[in-house]
Amino acid sequence: MEDYVDVLNPMPACFYTVSRKEATEMLEKNPSLGNMILRPGSDSRNFSITIRQERDMPRIKHYKVMSVGNNYTIELEKPVTLPNLFSVIDYFMKETRGNLRPFISSTDETLETKGFPVTSLE
Repeated sequence: MEDYVDVLNPMPACFYTVSRKEATEMLEKNPSLGNMILRPGSDSRNFSITIRQERDMPRIKHYKVMSVGNNYTIELEKPVTLPNLFSVIDYFMKETRGNLRPFISSTDETLETKGFPVTSLE
């Protein structure tokens, strides 16, 4: 069933139409949901990735992802060009050996399985 949804939704699950500030707040308030958000860039053509890393202390970083032809280039010291946004997310996950996980906010049902108490009306 999930593959079907992915076909209809060309964006990774961690894409949110939020500002830099909102992305930062989401990552700070819900660390258990993930630590990487893909969002629109400051202009309408490009994207940004906001990550929250906790080494010595939590740090928020932002990376530009430029749309170049049919590809996407992550602006790093050595730019990396990938064929799609799913590959961009995979790249960050692989490079950090899984320390970065896509931020996926979900329904109450899923939150409950992650240890969030869900209040019921009983």
